[in-house]
Amino acid sequence: MVNSLRQEIRRIVGAFIFYSRIPLPSGWYAKESNHSSRYFSLVGCFVGGASAAVWMLTQMLFSVSSGTSTDGTLPIAVLLGMATAGLLTGALHEDGFADTCDGLGGGWNAEEMANHGTNFRTRFRHLRENILAMKEIWTQEEAEFHGDFVNFDKMWSYPKPLQRPH
Repeated sequence: MVNSLRQEIRRIVGAFIFYSRIPLPSGWYAKESNHSSRYFSLVGCFVGGASAAVWMLTQMLFSVSSGTSTDGTLPIAVLLGMATAGLLTGALHEDGFADTCDGLGGGWNAEEMANHGTNFRTRFRHLRENILAMKEIWTQEEAEFHGDFVNFDKMWSYPKPLQRPH
């Protein structure tokens, strides 16, 4: 019983080591890693839950502290949620680009877009503004952005991405 439990714990840790960058002791990794795959969905739930928690917390904190609606905080919340998932997984995601475009406002389903507060006809202008706002946050020490859909005054955001493509 104890050996069986220990083996399952090693398989769970093996799944986390395989799909994430969470620092776990390599000695815990199950040598028969083919059985770890049954726990990949658990790792996905953990990473998704952590990203969603950061996104929700950011939405709540910025809307309460600024006294405004959450419209202007969407790029900040998405940015921090994406950074959380990227840090936890090392950005390993099979359709991450499509999910990113959907999350930033470039989706394809009109009803879903309306449910998320984005006008389907202007979604790509909204997407472009969200990306420009995130670029401003990532590249400037003191970011400020004023557009049709995204609007925030001078702010600081850390940590910045390690890569410097711009």
